[in-house]
Amino acid sequence: MVKIASDSSTLLSVAEGADQGITITPLQVSIGDNSWREIEEMSGEECLQYVAEGHLPVSSQPAIGEVVANYNRFPGEDIINIALADGISGTYNTACMAKDMADDPERITVWNSQSICGSQRYMAQMAAKMAAAGHTRDEILAALEERRKHNASYLISDDFDFLRRGGRLSPLVAYIGKSIKMAPAVKLSDNGRHLDLFTVKRTFAKTVEAIIEDMKKRGADASYKFYVSHAGAPKRAEQAVAALQRVFGMDISLEVLHLGPAFIAQGGPGCVSLHFVMA
Repeated sequence: MVKIASDSSTLLSVAEGADQGITITPLQVSIGDNSWREIEEMSGEECLQYVAEGHLPVSSQPAIGEVVANYNRFPGEDIINIALADGISGTYNTACMAKDMADDPERITVWNSQSICGSQRYMAQMAAKMAAAGHTRDEILAALEERRKHNASYLISDDFDFLRRGGRLSPLVAYIGKSIKMAPAVKLSDNGRHLDLFTVKRTFAKTVEAIIEDMKKRGADASYKFYVSHAGAPKRAEQAVAALQRVFGMDISLEVLHLGPAFIAQGGPGCVSLHFVMA
């Protein structure tokens, strides 16, 4: 049977992944000289508390030794590692280097999802279900390719400074936006290489409306899977869910997730991400 691997950008813990047939390797987050494996050793809530105390977390790719060890857990088995978009993190490159260090590297496929969080989570879960049903590596990769063509991810930040520090906004735009209390959103590029400024609206609701309009233009409809993830912002998440349901219908498949430390380090406290992917 094909084995499925991924990373904690899926917002799955190691235990949750194992229950679903997915071997998860956590990204890392650092504050000063201290580092943690996200979700496993630091939760999103704990990360938010550190930020509230004035600390600035920095995210990084999984430890390469842990990736190699996970590959070697399945001798003789085909493995598909569904990795976080390669332009957002070094996670994809680490997975490729680990492949070269693993036993029988030819059995390992490192697949760049060109996605993050909800969209990547769906791809990993779909692949695991297909593997459990006996599908071949090529069949799973073909299905993944279709989902990669039909997904998008957006991040609404409550703090322009986090986007500025991550190089997502210019210092001038960050200063102006923070001064007039606007709601910026960035969007993952189609090739997954970078986050681009998508829109800046006067309110969170208007920003969500602009995102949903872009989803519609990109072909999203009630048959797609939707995700709303947040960093300690349940009311905003509920607002985004209600907006999606008004447009696409109350019966859409939609999950609300809590962001982990790696993405809190990108978007800051209060950030909300929206995703869709072909189901």
